[in-house]
Amino acid sequence: MVLKDFVAEHKEANCGVVRIGQIAGPGIELGGRRKGTGTWWNRNEVVPSMIRSSAAIQALPDNLLEKDKLRWVPVDTCACAITDIVHHGKKNDQVVFNITNIHSEDTRWSGDIVNHLQKKLQVGKKDPCKIVSLQEWLRLVDEYGVRDDNPAIKVFDFYERLLTSDPEGGLAGVIETVKTMGVCESSRNLRPIEWELLERWMKSWGL
Repeated sequence: MVLKDFVAEHKEANCGVVRIGQIAGPGIELGGRRKGTGTWWNRNEVVPSMIRSSAAIQALPDNLLEKDKLRWVPVDTCACAITDIVHHGKKNDQVVFNITNIHSEDTRWSGDIVNHLQKKLQVGKKDPCKIVSLQEWLRLVDEYGVRDDNPAIKVFDFYERLLTSDPEGGLAGVIETVKTMGVCESSRNLRPIEWELLERWMKSWGL
């Protein structure tokens, strides 16, 4: 509301809106240049919590419906994209810039990612890691109860809402990125979320 009031009083202000999707851990490289090797992604956020609980119950959801497309944006890419938008030098006219991973059609949870996760999580385990429906996964998380290695129980309602989501609509629908691509080199150079990158983040969660 404060920003809205400021724009109303200062008609000459050059303002835009930045909408950001799922921010992930740091990427491996950006714009073809080698970046730092830090791999930290807050282990208590929704995605890390889901994977950590999956390790505990030895089961993975087969599909995330509305969230199945991996539109995750590495945090360093996100920061560079915002910088590009701020400094691109053109009048915004209150344009909305969407920062998202444009390769999400090529990378889905229900594709290679869940299969790689299954193999990773069952290493050293007596029983195999199962791939189950999202509804069955929720039941197993709930049944496992409140434990330190079951962080998903703390945001159970979030995952439960996915059951009624549209896998091709809502947040899974088409997101306009033409304006963002026009001013953000970092977004144009963004790569799909690859298993190797997710595996690096998992190591920082102790998996």
